[in-house]
Amino acid sequence: DLNSKWHDGPSSLSADGNTIYFSSESFKEKDGYEKDKSINAKLGQVNLYKATMANGKWSNITQLPFNSNTYSTGNPSLSKDGKT
Repeated sequence: DLNSKWHDGPSSLSADGNTIYFSSESFKEKDGYEKDKSINAKLGQVNLYKATMANGKWSNITQLPFNSNTYSTGNPSLSKDGKT
């Protein structure tokens, strides 16, 4: 349920298995990319997202607040205690 047609990268799962943090392209977000007509390309960033497990499915997919259209974030990792 988390996979998109864009690049979906590394993920990190909470110890209880109910929360996942993952990286994905910004293309799926409104205004999440720029179009460069000179090279016929979309220019986006890699963003981090969070999802929670509900009734056996990933839901509540949200962007993390520090994502930006000017830089990429990626490779999420959780500490063993889940606090960092």
